[in-house]
Amino acid sequence: MKNHVLPQWGALPLAKIDHMAVQAWVSQLGRRYSPATVAECHRLTAAVMKSAVRNRLIPYNPCEDVRLPRRRKRDTDGLLVSQAEFRDRLLPVVPARYRALVAVAGGGGLRWGEAVGLRWDAVDLDASTIRVLRVVVEVAGYVSEKAYPKSRAGRREVPVPGFLRELLAAHREEFAPGLAGELFTNEAGGPLWRGSFRSRVWKPALLRAGLPVGLRFHDLRHCYATWLVSDGTPINLVQAVLGHEQASTTLDRYTHIPSGYGDRIRSVFADSSLTFGSRVDADESKGLA
Repeated sequence: MKNHVLPQWGALPLAKIDHMAVQAWVSQLGRRYSPATVAECHRLTAAVMKSAVRNRLIPYNPCEDVRLPRRRKRDTDGLLVSQAEFRDRLLPVVPARYRALVAVAGGGGLRWGEAVGLRWDAVDLDASTIRVLRVVVEVAGYVSEKAYPKSRAGRREVPVPGFLRELLAAHREEFAPGLAGELFTNEAGGPLWRGSFRSRVWKPALLRAGLPVGLRFHDLRHCYATWLVSDGTPINLVQAVLGHEQASTTLDRYTHIPSGYGDRIRSVFADSSLTFGSRVDADESKGLA
């Protein structure tokens, strides 16, 4: 991201950067790069400008109210797997070193950065809980750790289901933690890179499991939320374990209509039957005669 930000603004005085210039730059980036890349470039620039405003270097943040390109929908958007597919087909074919990592996403709803940022001091197997205290971010070829998730709600405690507890316990027995106590590292004990994991671990596992290769690691978080909601978990509890500040975010982003929803809706009325059957009222019959 810095390769896009620094060349554009590095040599320009902050006071010379106005809203129109930022909007033009964002629009130009949008013609060449993905909406996610553009959004991250804007976020980095806006953070610098916000700091400059706070330190009275400029009177306002020129990044405010800049229109960002909308994320383009893909054919693979909204892909879901069932709990059975996740548990019985995907997890068994994931290499042992990374099996608990995948399970944390599908069994706890953690984002990638939250999962690879886990340390053993945040995992309590006796109480079956995980505390999300920190995240790992990748920017401009570097991996770094942030002490807190991206929002106050993101700092949370997540219940650990039985199967995930078993996998975490097995992982602790088999694999040494990282230098700072990280649960998940690469084979050399270093940090995990999202791109390498995707190409070397994630996609091959999907192929072996016979699942859509378009399924993203992050989609397991979508699945987790959908499983909870479909099972009747109140939305405020789903919101809490996902780390959302607003329930509307949970509803809009991370819940999808599951397959077989028609049978579930019909089952609501399973005990309802017409007491008069399908006969036509005798009086009405006479009136039609």
